[in-house]
Amino acid sequence: MKKLLNKGLCILLSVMVVTGTVIIGGMKTSAAAYDGRDIEVTLAADAVSNNLDLTGFSEQLRSELTAKYQIPADKVHIKTVDSSSASTTGFVWDTFDHTNVSTNAKADSNNKIVYYNDTNYDPNWQTDGNGYIFGNALNQPYHIAIGTGGDFTFYGYGKPAFKDFLYTPNTTADNKIINFTINESSVSYHSFDAAGFLFDANYTYNSSTAKRTLSGYLVLLGQTNAYIYELKGIDVDLFTQEQSQTISSITSTTGGSYWGGTVKLISKATKPAAVNNYRYLKLAASATNVSLYQFTDNTYSTASTGGVIFKNVTLPETLDSFGFGPLASYTSHDCGKGTVVTYSNITMTEDNSVGFADLVRSTTWQYPDSMKLIVNVDNDGVDDFGDTAKLSSILYYTMLNNAHYIGWGLNNTISGSTTVASQANGFISCNYGKGTFINRSDAATSSLSEGVDAIATYIGGQLGTAATIDKPTIVATFDPNFNTNQKVTCSAKETKTSAGNPIGAYEWKYLDVASGSWYTQSSGDPSHQVSSAFTFNSQSYNVVSLRIQDSVTGLWSDYSDAFIATATGVAPISQFSVDPNILMPDTSISALKTGTTVTATDSSYLPNGGQIKEWDWTVCNASLVNIPALAKTYTSYSGTNSFNFSGQPAGTYTIKLVTKDGTSPSPISSPVYSQQVTIYKESGLITITSASSSTTPIVYTGTKTFDFSISSTAG
Repeated sequence: MKKLLNKGLCILLSVMVVTGTVIIGGMKTSAAAYDGRDIEVTLAADAVSNNLDLTGFSEQLRSELTAKYQIPADKVHIKTVDSSSASTTGFVWDTFDHTNVSTNAKADSNNKIVYYNDTNYDPNWQTDGNGYIFGNALNQPYHIAIGTGGDFTFYGYGKPAFKDFLYTPNTTADNKIINFTINESSVSYHSFDAAGFLFDANYTYNSSTAKRTLSGYLVLLGQTNAYIYELKGIDVDLFTQEQSQTISSITSTTGGSYWGGTVKLISKATKPAAVNNYRYLKLAASATNVSLYQFTDNTYSTASTGGVIFKNVTLPETLDSFGFGPLASYTSHDCGKGTVVTYSNITMTEDNSVGFADLVRSTTWQYPDSMKLIVNVDNDGVDDFGDTAKLSSILYYTMLNNAHYIGWGLNNTISGSTTVASQANGFISCNYGKGTFINRSDAATSSLSEGVDAIATYIGGQLGTAATIDKPTIVATFDPNFNTNQKVTCSAKETKTSAGNPIGAYEWKYLDVASGSWYTQSSGDPSHQVSSAFTFNSQSYNVVSLRIQDSVTGLWSDYSDAFIATATGVAPISQFSVDPNILMPDTSISALKTGTTVTATDSSYLPNGGQIKEWDWTVCNASLVNIPALAKTYTSYSGTNSFNFSGQPAGTYTIKLVTKDGTSPSPISSPVYSQQVTIYKESGLITITSASSSTTPIVYTGTKTFDFSISSTAG
């Protein structure tokens, strides 16, 4: 069986044969409207708010573009969301529970069920009409009852503050989107502390000491508040056998000692009202952040009032394990008033979706001069658009790549009176008008196929608009007194266009990001100035833009951009390029063979003219596990950095860069900027297949660039 290594890869392949010719199956034909560019589409999806099934997106978009505009399918390159789903019945649960029957006690490497003789136990099942349970209603032997449909009912205790939980291990770093319902109709906070869900968790068992240890994160719903905790090195036996300490009473944000480890409060929020005693919850957890929403019903389409409980809360560290499971925490008391909480309809989806802000800083665009589009599937807007500093850097990264922004979602109201559509259109206006918003609240564009059709129509409208001369390079010179006078002189580095002709005109303008307003530079005659002086408002964020016109052809370039801020405390802009980004160190095909080293060329800078003082490089594998041998930190830097992947297995690796300024005593760090490198290892038969769907052969002489896929009989 062949293993597919790469699909749609475009490499300059030089093939030398005796006859001097190579026959490649497939000649690409172009329609009149199609300008020959590659089209790169990267899909961002908000893991919590998105309720649109994106299955088939890539195939439908390629088909639409081919049918409408005769764009060959091999010219459309899509990075989309890969996902897989599972219901609770498909999980194998480790159980940490208590039993009323001594013979049911159990202790092994994956389970601990402790016998507990509840002196307040009353076998009669009855309520007082106010939600209080008299007796534990334990007509079965365990405090966690697993129903035939995969539902879990947690039964409380007559006295101790025990904790019971289920856990299933997971080692994939993809997002976990977990939907579940909590029935609170029989919950009594006289004896109940909180219902919770573990995520990004790791359970271990030491066979020598029989010690069970739990680390990870826990989202908790108490009586009036919701919490996110970090657990580190918790002794499971001490934790589950706790007599008095509740979890929700822990308030330390720096970490306190509990149960043989540490517990730290990460975030706290008001818990919304239940929906007729039910909570329809969606937990979306990645390796770096977590969100928790409550919806009005189990369709998960509309958040309840106050239902955005946590949104993109940053997790302090990656624990390299991603297990999860439900948990119940109880309160110490001494009577027959018990409690019951039921979890039901638990489903878990894993996907590799990335939020828009992170995607902008991490996308590796593969094809020079391609039409680049970022499609953002999001029903509740982009939080970072409301922060001028963050918005500025996102805009800069988008402009840097000439990328189009396509917002796609329900037009919900966000941030007071603002809507998702108005927020998206504001961003598009700042982005030179490159982009559109597809409103899923409109019946004409509510479905996947209708949305794909709208995206294809937008792409079709951009055909033939590509600039044919390269963008200029902007050199920004900060006035020595910039901190007080906010003056900057920007100059074009080039005197000729990429066509070799003199530059006939310069068009300078700048964007005040906070207001979203563009201003044409008015000092002198801006249309013919190699340099242009700017004086910005204090505490402002600005994008300076320049395009040039060829004096012979009259053609204009795209805009080149420089992000300049007069605000104090502005974060650095981290950016770098990687060459090469694909390694095939052991292939027998000489034209494809590479070494094991990639070079990262840094172009980071401070938008306020300051100096970067530290460059922190890290490399992680596809499971987000850092590779210490490849990590590097510099306090002075030559501009390039080499990473030798010799000895590393095949797979995708992410190179990350964080830069810091010289602010003392706490330097300001940039957001993480990243690029990916893929390593292919070959030990079997390699097959190279043209990506063209045409069966008509054409003969090329010498060197030819073409799209192809690689498959191998071995990994």
